[in-house]
Amino acid sequence: MVGALSAAIGIRDTAAGRAGAHRGAPSVEMPLTTLTEIAASFDDGRNDIYCLYGQRQGVARDRILVDSVKTITSVSDCGGIGVGFVTRIADPVLLTYMLRGLMTSLPKLSLVSAFYQAENVERGGKTIRVARALSVVRGPSIITAAGSS
Repeated sequence: MVGALSAAIGIRDTAAGRAGAHRGAPSVEMPLTTLTEIAASFDDGRNDIYCLYGQRQGVARDRILVDSVKTITSVSDCGGIGVGFVTRIADPVLLTYMLRGLMTSLPKLSLVSAFYQAENVERGGKTIRVARALSVVRGPSIITAAGSS
């Protein structure tokens, strides 16, 4: 089953350690630099598509740690764990249906994220602009059943 994660993607950086993971629920973590670069893309009015690279972790394999991203021109160009895209649509119900549709039609992916807003957060006494996303994470039992990792 595909599960929705409708919180901000957790920010991962070496200074602050891991933050934002929801224990017992699917979670996604991305490096702070990635989220600031996507926020700049959003603020510049670009509508980029990203291939997300990383791995599943945790006993239940319910955490996805994204370690790098690459801008792509088509979802078919992605060989990573998932895809993300910038959108100006912020309706969570509509986005969830759209993301679930993408997940259903792209069975090789474990993660689909829509970056729908840029916002300021405080980190280490500084204000940093980061992207906020709604993500859909494929359940690990389906990944295992499909023979993927």
